[in-house]
Amino acid sequence: MSKDIIPECYIDTALVESLLSLCGALRGGVNHQKGCNTVAKTMKEKFGESFALGVIDEDKRQPKYCENFGEICRSEHLSIKKHKDRPHFLVVVRPAMDRFIFDCVDDLNNSASNHQINLSDYDLPSSFEEFKSECKRVASKQDPRFRRLFSALRTHEEMKRLQDLLCYLVQNSYQADLDHIRRLF
Repeated sequence: MSKDIIPECYIDTALVESLLSLCGALRGGVNHQKGCNTVAKTMKEKFGESFALGVIDEDKRQPKYCENFGEICRSEHLSIKKHKDRPHFLVVVRPAMDRFIFDCVDDLNNSASNHQINLSDYDLPSSFEEFKSECKRVASKQDPRFRRLFSALRTHEEMKRLQDLLCYLVQNSYQADLDHIRRLF
């Protein structure tokens, strides 16, 4: 199990596992924690000087531990941060994972590409509020509807960035090059 990959909620866990699986970098499952405070506490207390990668939403109040991180780069929905002294990284999703996923679907549907995604094809609701409710369910962590959706979304630019970043950090945890990370964005 990839205990050093620490997403904060159920849909985050499902997405991270799906993206890592698609690039062949998933080592079992990931270390799901509930809430960004628990992710930060786990990174700080259980990983010390060992590699850790947290995936959290951009909440109004970030844990105090996050003050030790500096931003490497950002895109519309993603910010990657590195701890100043430890091999700890944070992927901060703006504003939250459910909105990020929904926006990726919208972007693909409103782009000139031929790649259209109809959420009803995945038996998922097309209104954001209902979609958000589905994302909050504990079952979303293992829900095959979301796994199929994530596979279809991997062509979206932001989703591709996230997948490339996750795979790179898992495969280069202690040797991660910050300039290489910037080039991914």
